[in-house]
Amino acid sequence: MKKSYIFIILLLILILAGFFRLWKIKAVPPGLYPDEAINGNDALLSLENNNFKIFYPENNGREGLYIWLIALSFKIFGAHIWSLRIISAIIGIFTILGMYLLVKALMELSKKWESWGNKTIRQSSSEKKLDAELRSATPKAEWIALLSAFFLAISFWHINFSRIGFRAILVPFCLVWGIYFLLKGLNTSNLKSILSITLAGIFFGLGFYTYIAFRIAILIPFFLMLYQMWRYWPRFKIMLSNRCSMFSLIKKIYIGDSWWRWDLFFIVVILVALPLGIYFFQNPSDFIGRASGVSVFAAENPIKEFAKSAVKTLAMFNFYGDFNWRHNYSSSPMINWSVGILFIMGFLISIREIIKAIKNKTSFIVYYMLIIWFVLMLLPAVFTAEGVPHAIRTIGVIPVIYIFASLGLVWFMDKLQKTLGKYPQKSKLLFNILLFLLLFQPTISNFNKYFFKWANNSNVKGAFRQDLVNMGNYINSIPSGIQKYIIVNEPGVPVPYPNGVPMPAQTIMFIQNTKNNKKQTTYLKPEELDKIEEKPSIVIPIKYNEKIFEKLKEKFPNGKIEKNSFVIFEIK
Repeated sequence: MKKSYIFIILLLILILAGFFRLWKIKAVPPGLYPDEAINGNDALLSLENNNFKIFYPENNGREGLYIWLIALSFKIFGAHIWSLRIISAIIGIFTILGMYLLVKALMELSKKWESWGNKTIRQSSSEKKLDAELRSATPKAEWIALLSAFFLAISFWHINFSRIGFRAILVPFCLVWGIYFLLKGLNTSNLKSILSITLAGIFFGLGFYTYIAFRIAILIPFFLMLYQMWRYWPRFKIMLSNRCSMFSLIKKIYIGDSWWRWDLFFIVVILVALPLGIYFFQNPSDFIGRASGVSVFAAENPIKEFAKSAVKTLAMFNFYGDFNWRHNYSSSPMINWSVGILFIMGFLISIREIIKAIKNKTSFIVYYMLIIWFVLMLLPAVFTAEGVPHAIRTIGVIPVIYIFASLGLVWFMDKLQKTLGKYPQKSKLLFNILLFLLLFQPTISNFNKYFFKWANNSNVKGAFRQDLVNMGNYINSIPSGIQKYIIVNEPGVPVPYPNGVPMPAQTIMFIQNTKNNKKQTTYLKPEELDKIEEKPSIVIPIKYNEKIFEKLKEKFPNGKIEKNSFVIFEIK
């Protein structure tokens, strides 16, 4: 395939990805969930105080990187719901670009990268066959890379989190770019590899500032290093047999065969993650956070809970997905049915190829990397017993799922082409029609599922707390001379600002912040009604409670109750 064609196809995929992530971003999803709102409030507070924290301990704790990016967006665009969420959209689009580059680097493995400098070892016939397969697979590698980027671009799962103000969207972004630069650094000359390895270390280091599920991702390069050591062992034995001096041996291994690259990678990761590590050392409870409370090990029967969690997590891709309306079209499979079949095919193909390669003593790095990635990034969900299956805790597997699907599609189309080759007159037309349908079906299905079925579902408005946004907008419309009281009578994690009230208040606070309308609004708990003063005021309980209105009527006999989309108590 010509480079110009590849560039055009990739550009079209990125445009499609941008459309899915930016279209109607001011309206979809509706509302603003308190977990998003507190990120926005912290970003505004950080800008106001010029105090950007490494870790924000409120709301069960959040790593700081995403909040810093929101602050940058507010600095450029101002504080709005859409400018809070656009960070996720931009990150999502760049993840698709990284996906293409990563898969291409992974598929186009050269013998140099496979043997890591084993130039003195005579190739076996099976290794020579592998070389020929890799050289002939270059066009196929382009297709797998493009298809992987395409499937990720149209993924409901990835689109959804690319339009929500949750920090977890940074996990696949850092993974994709981190692994890409690591592979590139291991496959280039010494001078060029320094920059790539450094960038890989930066992305993996920054990953620790994203979301708790990323912490296990550092094992991916560790297992890659173990694979390299296994492939390097024959060369190491030859060097030992040559009886060279220890200094000469170390020089050949460390410098000649570039093992220094791993030292550089891990040093950069440690340096980038060090400030956060120091914070956790000083605040160990924040490191564990909520994870200890939802762990399977906290259950009465950990093994049983682990097994249940594992089954539910594995079933989420093709059978029953996340039940939370914020994360998914409740309980539907996390991936489209046709792509789900291709995913299973690609996964089974990878297992088969690893078994064949072990028997034939040939390389299986591509499939090994994919399986390791998939298994490791499932563990954050498998080791939890609450809310399983959970789309956020498994967000790190999103890219590798679509790489498996692309492998499955390419394998299927190869088999189909060979079958249709017996009928040359119509084979090309039938092949192209089927390929078009396999790409068109999930595209249209996910478009309809997200922008029509999911976005217009009343459950989604409730899940994203459109009611709290409505309250915030109403308060912004009240003249400044009138005191406003919000009674936060819903459960939630208490937040120190303001006054330790539960999390639901954060959405209303953010809506006020967008209009710079924080003054003359007091947030109270239900037991603090005595703090309401007898002057022109409005009192709004977040959740309707008849007892609250009875107490208000008793204290302020001249007050009156008004009904809007919510109930208001007005004091004149």
